[in-house]
Parts: sequence; structure tokens; C-alpha cells
Amino acid sequence: MFSTKKDLYKYLLVMGISTMVVFSLYSINTSADKINHGIPKEYYQNKQLGYVFHWLRDRSIKSTYFLLFGNFRGATVSYSLTKPKLNFKYRDNIYANYALPKEKNDKVKYELNGFLMKKIKSNQYQIKLAVKNNHLLPQKSGKTYIFTKVRVSPAKQYANKYSEPIFVNYYANLLSDNVNKQYQKALSGGKQVTDPKTDPVLQQRIKAASQVYAQRSANSLADLFNTGFYKK
Repeated sequence: MFSTKKDLYKYLLVMGISTMVVFSLYSINTSADKINHGIPKEYYQNKQLGYVFHWLRDRSIKSTYFLLFGNFRGATVSYSLTKPKLNFKYRDNIYANYALPKEKNDKVKYELNGFLMKKIKSNQYQIKLAVKNNHLLPQKSGKTYIFTKVRVSPAKQYANKYSEPIFVNYYANLLSDNVNKQYQKALSGGKQVTDPKTDPVLQQRIKAASQVYAQRSANSLADLFNTGFYKK
């Protein structure tokens, strides 16, 4: 786990993965003795969306947890912060609270958010998702999806299936652009060089390199979701 939030931001920016961090309040009008506060230990997934979220203890801050949202079809992991007393179970439903920080003019303001996990079966919940700050997140309102509670993280599977192809395209375009710039520079210098687009050996190298980098990025994304940090 990162020792400071600055360390977390640094890693996220270096890896080029979208993230967010948070605090929030989901109020309910009921007697306190019917509420059970606590942090869910399982993972909640929607296979069709390639989406999963879970809570993770932030050991650098007392009684603070990360709430991580993995949108693997979008190749992103979003962050939030919360505390046990802001998450509670009432009549088999779970009320989760978090807040998204928004930095403006070197000042950080927190946007309060929360969502309801409505239990429909022993291991299934109805949860609403909506786009906020360019991220698909559980919200109080939005489109309803069914999430299944599981004990083992599906992040690795989702990252390989959904995120890796996105990274392959990203690196292929990046490498092709760099090679093309070198080609144009050589032409302007009066050198006779082969067009990289018609060079099968070079194209194969670009493809192979893109796959290697994409696999590493997919693995890093899964590690980020599962443990809160990138494995080097």
C-alpha cells in the first residue's frame, strides 16, 4: 500500500490509468439498533460489463478503506475512500458511501456520493451505475444492473479478456507513430529508407512488442485493483 496519497497519485499518473479518490454520505431514516455498520469483504461483479468493485483497507490511515471500481472494458480503475461507519447493512440491503475529490485551483473539494445495493438473491444485488467525471460508477440513480457477490477477484480474468486488447491497440498506434516519425525524418534528410507500413518484419516487431506491453499493462491494472498498488 502507498504510504501517502501523493505516492498513489504518482503511480497512477506514471502508468496512465484513470483514477479517483473519495468520501460520502448515504443517509437513511431508521432506528440505529437496526443498522449493522461494516465493510463488505467480498467482490461484486457484473460479467457482461466486465465490471467489479470491492473494499480494501488503507493501512496508512486508521479506519480508512479504499473503495475500488474496476471498469475493465474501459481499462480503468477508479478509487474512493470511505470508513466503516459510512457503510451499513439494513434489511439485507447495503448502503455504501464515498466521496470523489475534485481539484481546482490547487484546492481539493469532495463530492459526496453513495449507492444502494438492493439484495434480490442470496448472492445477487441490484446496483445502479452512471457516468460521473468520465467514470462509470455506482450511484444513487442510473441504469440498474445485477451484480453477483464472489469470494475471489475476477480482475485478472477481466483484465486479460477486456483490457488487454485495448492496450494492444494503444501500444500498436504509439509504436507505429514513433516509427513513422523516424521514417519521415530520414526522408527529409535525404536517406533512402523503406516505408515502415510496407515492411513486414518491422510490422511483426511492432505487433509483438505491443502484445508484450499490453500484457504487462493488463497485469498491472489487475494488481492495482486487487492490492491497491502496482507490482514492479
